[in-house]
Amino acid sequence: MTASEIHEDMVRTLAESVPSYATVTRWIREFKRGRDSVEDDPRSGRPPTATTKNNLDLALQMDMEDRRISCRKIAARLGISIERADKILTKELGFSKVSARWVTRLLTAEQKRTRCTVSNSNDS
Repeated sequence: MTASEIHEDMVRTLAESVPSYATVTRWIREFKRGRDSVEDDPRSGRPPTATTKNNLDLALQMDMEDRRISCRKIAARLGISIERADKILTKELGFSKVSARWVTRLLTAEQKRTRCTVSNSNDS
């Protein structure tokens, strides 16, 4: 089959999630060279150094000590970029910034009970 026939068949089959025509032609070239998968090969390079267990633990400890700590302060203390510090807090540790404080996105059952108790006592 030609590249256009393959692409047309994929359009009929996959509808909106079809790869571009250029991608299909690149895959055809790779298969002709002997490749047997469309997955990317593993890449060499630097391993992640900012999201180590030690950095995660330190960032968590710093946040627990001061909920208003900035990513800039965490980055300076850990020796990483501000962007990586933000990713550690939001993606790795699951915090979000609410009213200038870092809070967990998901509450434990105990935290929910405490919030209800405090809320009910404030209503009275």
